[in-house]
Amino acid sequence: MIEVKISSNPTEKNCRCGNWFQHYKNFSFRQITGCVVAGCSKVDIVGTHVHKLDGLDLHSKPIDSTIYILPLCKEHSESKEVLNILPSTKFVIADIKKTCGEGFMTYVDSPVL
Repeated sequence: MIEVKISSNPTEKNCRCGNWFQHYKNFSFRQITGCVVAGCSKVDIVGTHVHKLDGLDLHSKPIDSTIYILPLCKEHSESKEVLNILPSTKFVIADIKKTCGEGFMTYVDSPVL
């Protein structure tokens, strides 16, 4: 299992995908059927900003400071606890400069000719 915590410092508030769940779907290229927290079967999914807890540095900050988007149910998206994520889950970077930011087009927002 991969441990995560909800990010208390999310990245940019808006992305070109429309919402963070759509952002996750656009860049994971996966069908999402439910929450990716181990043992959860809820389907009320939202895109949620998280940090991986791969370890802590000398100042008790996560070694991997990247903020990711994961599809979590409403309940888990508001959790203050460490969450165990299913090992097959794809982590999508929340940094819109590296994904859906200005100058980037996906098949989702490309014009129909």
